[in-house]
Amino acid sequence: MAFIRQSLRRLACGALGIGILAPMLSAPARAEEEVAVEAPDFTASFGTRYFLSSGRTRYDLFTVSGDDEVSRLTFDDMTTSSLELFGAIKHSSGVFLNGMIGLGWSDSGNLQDEDFEPYIFPYSSTDSELDDNRLHYGQVDLGYEFLQRPTYSLGAFAGYFYLHERENAYGCQQTAGNPFICGAFSGTIGNDIAVISNEGDWHALRIGLSGQVMLTDRLTLSGNAAYLPYVKLSGEDTHWLRIGTDFVGPTPYDGDGDGYQLEAKLDYAVSDAFSVGLGARYWHLSTDGGDFHFEKSAFPLGFYSAQKTDFETSRVGGFIDVAYHF
Repeated sequence: MAFIRQSLRRLACGALGIGILAPMLSAPARAEEEVAVEAPDFTASFGTRYFLSSGRTRYDLFTVSGDDEVSRLTFDDMTTSSLELFGAIKHSSGVFLNGMIGLGWSDSGNLQDEDFEPYIFPYSSTDSELDDNRLHYGQVDLGYEFLQRPTYSLGAFAGYFYLHERENAYGCQQTAGNPFICGAFSGTIGNDIAVISNEGDWHALRIGLSGQVMLTDRLTLSGNAAYLPYVKLSGEDTHWLRIGTDFVGPTPYDGDGDGYQLEAKLDYAVSDAFSVGLGARYWHLSTDGGDFHFEKSAFPLGFYSAQKTDFETSRVGGFIDVAYHF
């Protein structure tokens, strides 16, 4: 009987010990589980893109008072190839950060240089070939998806956009009736001679909406539309053949305005980690009014005042990209 009583006591103590140890042994597992649930849920992607586009930049020069148009320069048909790097990060709460940078080059296009009566008589219009054009640009947006569903989402964002353009024009051929400018009296200027260069920097604030919808388990359609409520332009124009006669150097210019940007894209998920995309975009930036600062470049200095000017640039094209998601 004594032996039986001792065995029962040992069994009871063992059961009690297991009961005490069980919560202690399971505590780390529960702690790890709680940490996993509370950890931030981020998704991210990055990739590279080829963007083929056509660009157009124009500025209209008016009298100092701004009443009459004196001349117009139109850099057009600039077929441009660009390479971009892009990335995005998103939190499960809906907060997201997107960005991209790009570098482009173009060896095509035409400059039409017009001078209007009565400031030039008769009306003049000349053509020059564009070559060795360059641009680089960048963009960053911070936003929030206020509508999130398993198959679609909609959000708002604010950000910054930067664009640098450089156009170089060579040669000069009169296409109107003025014989004094690249005409019968002055002679045609060959395409191996640089005549005009334009170089400008555009800075802009972006606000807009972005969204996406899953068409199938592998196809996703996304897009964004941005209004640019504030655009700042600064740059310089160089008339190479007139330096030393009419000008002492490049003529600086500046202006403020607004713009808009549109983009749409269709993505195909090759796997959970990789996707390919095909899309299109359009940019338009312009100034409500600006100035060509002839008072800083005209010869002799101080002979001219700033000349009222409207500036605009636009670009439309399509792109293809590949992205890695994690």
